Amino acid sequence: MPSPHSSALDNALLILEILRRIPRRRYTTSAHLHEQVAAAGYSVSLRTVQRHLDAICSRFPITAEFSHRQAMRPAPVGITPFRRPGG
Repeated sequence: MPSPHSSALDNALLILEILRRIPRRRYTTSAHLHEQVAAAGYSVSLRTVQRHLDAICSRFPITAEFSHRQAMRPAPVGITPFRRPGG
């Protein structure tokens, strides 16, 4: 039986992998990031990637546009992190 710590570590590593794959100068989509982490060996759903992106965007200076295709990139220096309405 896996320990609870391995699950937390797996989530932390997945979040780092997602953060590492967000391009610096252009936007990307959550679907594209999902494909990239799947190719890197992570077996997670698109929704899991989107939940982690929400957490990343609330803590790091990442600009995000939420429409039918979620897109994000690092914010220019001096811009505050994106906050969803009510979030």
